[in-house]
Amino acid sequence: MGRKWLALILLVQALLSLRLRNTVFQDEALYLWAGHLELGRGSEVEFVRYFSGSPYLYPPLGALADAAGGLAGARALSLAFMLGATALAWSLTRRLAGEAAAPWAAAVFAILPSTPFLGNFATFDAPALFLLALAARLAADERWWWAAGPAGALAAGTKYGAALYLPTIALLAVLASGGGARRWVRGPVVAGVALGGLAALLAATGAWDALSSTTTGRPAGGTPAGLLLTESAQWGGFLLLLAVIGAAAARTPIGWILCATALLAPLYQLHLHSDTSLHKHIGFGLWFAAPMAGAALAALPRRWWAAALLVAPLLTGIYQAGDLYHRWPGTAALAEAVRPYVKPGARLFAEPSEVLPYTFRAAYPSDAWVNVYWFDYRGLRQPDSYPQAVRDGHWDAVVLDGRTRPALSRALEAALRATPSYQRVTTLPWRTSTARGTFQLWIRTTP
Repeated sequence: MGRKWLALILLVQALLSLRLRNTVFQDEALYLWAGHLELGRGSEVEFVRYFSGSPYLYPPLGALADAAGGLAGARALSLAFMLGATALAWSLTRRLAGEAAAPWAAAVFAILPSTPFLGNFATFDAPALFLLALAARLAADERWWWAAGPAGALAAGTKYGAALYLPTIALLAVLASGGGARRWVRGPVVAGVALGGLAALLAATGAWDALSSTTTGRPAGGTPAGLLLTESAQWGGFLLLLAVIGAAAARTPIGWILCATALLAPLYQLHLHSDTSLHKHIGFGLWFAAPMAGAALAALPRRWWAAALLVAPLLTGIYQAGDLYHRWPGTAALAEAVRPYVKPGARLFAEPSEVLPYTFRAAYPSDAWVNVYWFDYRGLRQPDSYPQAVRDGHWDAVVLDGRTRPALSRALEAALRATPSYQRVTTLPWRTSTARGTFQLWIRTTP
């Protein structure tokens, strides 16, 4: 009966993901574009310097799925990984809390806002979470605990931030074992293999600087602590509350460790004063807390009580996932407006800098687009290089969104208005769940 419930939960999760609709997000475009470049030309060194995961793991895999089925195919790959993560939550809960708790753990994880979101989002997050879940499940297995180290190394290599959860996996290898003195060896072995594997990957690819700049040494932001706590509570507070209740009832160290793991991402982002990607990161820790949440729901005297408790989180999760999925502007109309000007030999600039290169990769060399974050021109560097390129008539077409880099957009718009050789030919409104603005398409009208 348990497997039938799991199949139903996975079906609901898939539907929650597939109902989400929007054009490609800039991170999706960047990783898929990078994967296509790597598959077509081999190693792309520049990606090693600023990707927050190895460019040799997810991007080529995502690009293969994209080549087979377009963006929908790449997003379907993420859905498969997220369904696998839910199935592993069910399996780990069976191991730690019993058969009755397993469906509830899977259900409460499946309806989190981050779960359907990541299931329709073509980045490295879904495979990294799946590999972490696989490592945790292997760590709790008497026969396969040793394989948790390699799986953890792959997870952390896919997304460097996943290394935050490797200590929990090492503790699972110790505390979920059957007992005996040998179990104390398992934790150091799992941790050593996972961290050693990650270190070997970073050394082999020269990505140590990227680990620092994108993950461990990220500059602090300005998000208030109150907002971070509010968002964390909105996106995962219900599951964590259930997990605490389940851990209190279980009275085992492993229960409290799993609950504490759910706090790692919010605490780290509180340290950074940044909510960037918090809606994604919070799901990683909540996966670990799901078994205890399932145990709390299974302990209720009536099944329908537990089911009733999940109605409100399901409805709010549907709304929140939709809200998160529309925090970037759709670009379908913009792509059609730009299409006539995308031709070999043209020089183009666009915000956001990854979306249009990915969209037109088959018709135009993707790496010919100018990046919005660095551009050297006539000995000048950003921000001065961009307006000077406009004054010199360097680009054939310029697309501004006023959102990716607002200060740069304003400087470029002022330069475009002051340069007679450019004309604004299209203004398209865009709207997200949190903001609104316009795309501007400027064309050079004279040579």
